[in-house]
Amino acid sequence: MPKVPPFDVRTSQCIICGDVNPIGMRVSFIANQQGAQASLSVSEEWQGYEAIVHGGIVAGMLDDAMWHAIYQRTQRWTVTAEIRIRYKRPVEIEQPIWVFGWVDRVDQRLIRAQAEIRHVNAEGQILAAGEGRFMPAPEGILRETRHDVG
Repeated sequence: MPKVPPFDVRTSQCIICGDVNPIGMRVSFIANQQGAQASLSVSEEWQGYEAIVHGGIVAGMLDDAMWHAIYQRTQRWTVTAEIRIRYKRPVEIEQPIWVFGWVDRVDQRLIRAQAEIRHVNAEGQILAAGEGRFMPAPEGILRETRHDVG
């Protein structure tokens, strides 16, 4: 099976994946055979309850994984139209995790995607899962000075 080339699309100020946002998470997604993935440990700046990653940050990571998977497959800039998150287990601060995103269906107007956050261990327990529908980014939202494609 051919190796998937490295994938690096970043919206520079994105709170999840932006590479120049001074307070961002700087999650680095790479391509895989199904879409996109990242491995990381979330630091305490993103905490909700003590030692637990805030649920909004978990949702943001899942949303970003789906976006990156969509871009990897379609080369289209999209925005989230709808997202549903299932929190299965707490994502602990400094816990090594994998974030995966993949595309389910590409329609003329909407793209459906899914994502999971899994614990990095032998069992790979699912900590959170999401599914979303994405639509083309509105005209004018993409400005060369604000968005970089690497």
